[in-house]
Amino acid sequence: MSLDEILSLAITVVTITGVVIAVNLIERQPIVLSRWTRQPLDLRTYVRRLMLILDTLILVFGVVLLAVAYLNPDALGEVNKSEVWIGSVAAILTGVAGIALLPSGVRHRIAVLFPPAEENYETAPVSSLSDWTLQPKPQSTPLFPQILNYYTEEMVSEPSMPPMPAVHAADDRRQSSRARGGFRPDSIVHLAAMYICLYGVGLQVITFALGGGLTGLAETYENGLGIADLLANFIPFVVLSLFGVGLGTRRNWTQVRERLGLYWPGQRGIMIALVLVVALFVFVATLSAIWMALVSEETYEEQTKASDALAESVNSVWLAFLVAAMAAIGEEVAFRGALQPVFGLWPTAIVFTLIHAQYTLTPAWLIILGVAVTFGWLRDRYGTGAAMITHFFYNFIPLLISVTAPEEALSVIFLLFR
Repeated sequence: MSLDEILSLAITVVTITGVVIAVNLIERQPIVLSRWTRQPLDLRTYVRRLMLILDTLILVFGVVLLAVAYLNPDALGEVNKSEVWIGSVAAILTGVAGIALLPSGVRHRIAVLFPPAEENYETAPVSSLSDWTLQPKPQSTPLFPQILNYYTEEMVSEPSMPPMPAVHAADDRRQSSRARGGFRPDSIVHLAAMYICLYGVGLQVITFALGGGLTGLAETYENGLGIADLLANFIPFVVLSLFGVGLGTRRNWTQVRERLGLYWPGQRGIMIALVLVVALFVFVATLSAIWMALVSEETYEEQTKASDALAESVNSVWLAFLVAAMAAIGEEVAFRGALQPVFGLWPTAIVFTLIHAQYTLTPAWLIILGVAVTFGWLRDRYGTGAAMITHFFYNFIPLLISVTAPEEALSVIFLLFR
């Protein structure tokens, strides 16, 4: 990555992280008093207005891009009309989908696609933050209640039971490792999460199309992978996940770790995770054989050129380890840890599949979907840590074979790498 790309990425991550923190603060306290009018303001309205502006901009971008493709094709350089058409349609659909998500009624209708929110699932706000709520505060306990009640007729005849403390996510002993939480249509945090997924997939398709498709992506990978490239994919996932679930705003570190499923899976979980690594290799090999039997050799090579180039860019055991570890940690924390408890296994697996550009518009999407569902099942049963173990070995073993025996193994590992 060049210095300009690193700076651009850093600015983008900082900006989105700031928005995520602000949204979590608004989730914690959506209503505030205006400094000037002293009237209550619903901050969620301003967030939705900002989202509407972003939707409109990307919608206009798609329309303008499509118009330029037909009115002045020379202005697009080497990008052909079909690629521009795909990119512009993706931008238009992203903008339209974003606008459609803004009304609360729409989110309530599509909530049936996601896990229902648990009514008794509550996360205590971080104690160090002041409470800004406009709701009436409960009366505090008098310092000397016996003096205040001394002359009343209703003397305390029997001791009152102390109130039961609220049981929060971090205090409850896990009965199982199943991801909890559910989707809340009126949550501004969940709306922001939907937008991040929508824009992530939309921008992935747009850049893929305008970048020359699989051929352009393969040329990019031919330059090799560096530490900066790995960190560029690892840091955004981890940072946005931590602050997205409310670190420092709605949850403390213990609650965030529980919310993300970051706990040791136990001996049984580790054994099942390792067995599933072998099962996934068998699954991938089987579907790959079917794929190769259904398409011509030329089509097969065209559809796998990007994944081949990405695998070839890993040229050392140390780099293979870093690639596998950062992908396993970053992607599992983001998708299985942060998103899956809200959107469920299958929607999260679909988003995970769509963001892997090296398999775009190829049958490999079906293979990656099966892999993502497996990771999601592990997260539900044994926590995100178990999914990380399977993800790591699923990536590392093929890369290790590719590095140590590239000529013999390259034809086998092109689908096993992400």
